[in-house]
Amino acid sequence: MKRYAPIYQKLKAIIDEGTLGKVCSFQMKFAVDSTPFCENEEQFMKLAAIHMVDLMRYLFGEAIQVTGTTVRDGKYINQSISLIFDHGVTGSAYFTGMSAWSRESESVLVTFERGFALADEILKLTVHESRQGDQLPWKSLEEHDAVYTPSGTPTSGAYRDLYLRGFVGEMKHFMACCHTGTVPLSSARDNVGTMALCDRILSSFI
Repeated sequence: MKRYAPIYQKLKAIIDEGTLGKVCSFQMKFAVDSTPFCENEEQFMKLAAIHMVDLMRYLFGEAIQVTGTTVRDGKYINQSISLIFDHGVTGSAYFTGMSAWSRESESVLVTFERGFALADEILKLTVHESRQGDQLPWKSLEEHDAVYTPSGTPTSGAYRDLYLRGFVGEMKHFMACCHTGTVPLSSARDNVGTMALCDRILSSFI
């Protein structure tokens, strides 16, 4: 689902185009009240956080090293994960399932060689390109951020959330592949890979 969210498709395009250089590191946050439907760490990972785990693979490739810590307190989940991916990208993820997060929250911060990009709450993507020049940056107006947002309008009704979270994009892509015989962007093979990474994360917790 997350692969088809407009904010992450835009972030993926920036990564693939290489305009900010190669990816160096990332920080990911996902927080939600999972207490009504998750009884333990494994259920939380595979019913809630799995979408963010799959997003990691979509953006950065395959993980070659995983280390995690967790605090087990009934249904309350607090996980901190460190990862290294096959292209030398290092990252950290903070996943939490607590009743405190009645307002679901997510963000992804990616640091490149020549800038950074922040995907915040599926609503705003901020792209910063580092400026090079003879003058110190505080002497002039050299800093520049590009900000991408959806339009704010009441006419979207309840549809905006379905588009921005990737539900509509996912279904449109699937139907297009069915009609044209095109190989889909994500497949059962991807699902196996994502589930395997979920298991690696769970087994790494100390």
